[in-house]
Parts: sequence; structure tokens; C-alpha cells
Amino acid sequence: MKNKKIVNSTPPPRFLSSNRLCRFVCLALCAVFALALVGCGNTYTDEDDYANFIRWQARYETEKELVGLLRDYDAAYSGYLVYIDKTSDMYNKPDSSSIAFVFEGRTVLTDENIKLVQTSFDAASDGYVVTVTFDSVGTAIFADLTANHIGGTIEIIETHNGNSSVISSPYINTAITNGVAQISGFSEASANELFLRIAAKTAERSVQRFAAAYNEKRAEYAARYSMPEYLPSALPTQPQYSDVSPYLQKAEALGFTV
Repeated sequence: MKNKKIVNSTPPPRFLSSNRLCRFVCLALCAVFALALVGCGNTYTDEDDYANFIRWQARYETEKELVGLLRDYDAAYSGYLVYIDKTSDMYNKPDSSSIAFVFEGRTVLTDENIKLVQTSFDAASDGYVVTVTFDSVGTAIFADLTANHIGGTIEIIETHNGNSSVISSPYINTAITNGVAQISGFSEASANELFLRIAAKTAERSVQRFAAAYNEKRAEYAARYSMPEYLPSALPTQPQYSDVSPYLQKAEALGFTV
């Protein structure tokens, strides 16, 4: 009797090749990662992207506004230095002086109400004119005063170190309702002197006004955002004032250009 060969229908065990092993491991890891995502849930949405963009845009606009106030302050400060230098021969401490518009012994306006002062040649009178532009409050007061006291005299008085002197006494020829007062009858030298004395105080008021505006905005936004180092924490509103040009250079290097 011949021996029958027993056929084993189960194939003998074989080792996986290295390539197949790598594919198997990768597929297993992908499956595990996919299950993890399903279990944890992907909570980052388009709404999150939009919210982050809105926050970034709000902060950018905030910093842009503060940089704009720094530029205004820097321009006012530069003008202030020019006028202080030009008036240094007139008195020792120009920043301690003040300008007042007085009618019948009563102060009606001060240098705080002045927005702008200019000087120019007037061909009609063959002389020089000093033009003073008031703010909204000063415009209303000056309009009422000039309308009711045509023919009267307004004294422009400068006070320095406790001593007061009249530097001009213009007549009221007509009602001035637009807030722009022209004082005529000057020589070039006297017009420039009056201009410089008023301009020095006007420039200083501008420095103080922009400093206060910056400080207010800076404090308001600091409560919501962490402010970067190129924005000063505060600006002085009294002498000595600050040179902010280094801050502006940093801001412009970061893309905050005019």
C-alpha cells in the first residue's frame, strides 16, 4: 500500500516584505489618527478665522490711530521749538507767558482759543496784517463781541513772569462771525513780533492738546490690548516735552507710513 501524501491546505507562514510592512504600519497609523479626530472633534471653523481677522484688524486700526496722533504731536512739537528759538531774544522763558484778548478790562479770549496765527502783506493798506483764527468756542465769543461793540477797542495783552503789557490794541470795524480776525496797520518787524509771541503760545497749546489726546486713547486701548514698545506709554503735557521721532521711525519701519 502506497503511502498517501498528506496535502496541507494551509499555506506555510511567511514574513511580510519590508515594503509591505511599511505600508501596513502607515495605514494603521492613519486609521488611529482618523479615529482620534472623530473622537475629539475638529472644533476650528471658518468662524474662528473670521473672528481672529476681526481682532487683528481692530488692533491694527488702533495702533494706526495712535501713530497718527504721534505724528500730529511731532509736527506741533517741531513748530513749538522753532517759535521758542525765534522768541528767545524777547524774553528768557517764553513758555511762561500767556496771551489774552481783553475788552473793557474783561478777558474774553485767551491763547487757548487760538487755532492759527499768520502774517502777510496787505497791498490795500500798504502794510502788514496779522491774522488770528479762533476755535469754535472763540469764534462764537468773538462774533458776539464784535457784533455788539463796533467801534470799540480790544487789547491784546501778554503776561510774562507776572508782568502784563499791551502788545496790540485793534479797533473793531465790523462784526466778525467766521472766527478769522485780521489786525492791520503793522510794519513788517512789528507784525512778525506779534506773530511770534502769539504763535509760540499757540504752538505750545497744540503740543499739549495732541499729548492729551494721545494719552487718552493710549489709556483706553491699553485696557483691551497689550501695546507694542514702539508706542510710548504717555506723552508729557507740560514742559519738558518729548521728542517722539525715534518712536515714529520704529512705527514707519513696521509699515505705518503716511
